[in-house]
Amino acid sequence: MSEHRVRVSVSGVVIRDRAILLVAYDDAEAGFHYNLPGGGVERGESLAEALRREMREEASADVLVGPLI
Repeated sequence: MSEHRVRVSVSGVVIRDRAILLVAYDDAEAGFHYNLPGGGVERGESLAEALRREMREEASADVLVGPLI
């Protein structure tokens, strides 16, 4: 029996001046595409902490985390 691991991730929706923030990606498997900023939650990190960290890393944005959608 193979071991399955669950990876928890977060993504955020940032709306400013009637625009939604998207991050451009270009990778070998998926090609060029846009996605919401976000990523994996590190051990011991809350969902809100992970989202704030990912927003800083991917979009240089300091955000206030609101309700889950």
